[in-house]
Amino acid sequence: MTHKLRRLITSLCITYLLLLAYGPGLLGQKLKPAEALKFHPQNYANYEPLGDAYRRLGDMELARDAWGKALALSTVAEHSARIQRKLNGTEKP
Repeated sequence: MTHKLRRLITSLCITYLLLLAYGPGLLGQKLKPAEALKFHPQNYANYEPLGDAYRRLGDMELARDAWGKALALSTVAEHSARIQRKLNGTEKP
């Protein structure tokens, strides 16, 4: 996967997360995707979907990095277990 494609996927995931988190209030505002994680950098939910996207693209190294961050930040046992299954390769895509 090219660096340009990785940046695009990351940008799209972050934009999607922002729209989910902040809703219509963000529409019409110009945000740089690289700044999006600054809103909630300690929220596991910012990293798990990013890992999922990388897995779909076949980049397991980046997927594991994102899931590792998500696991480290998760405080809910059910969420942690799901993320751990992804890291172990036992969670179906």
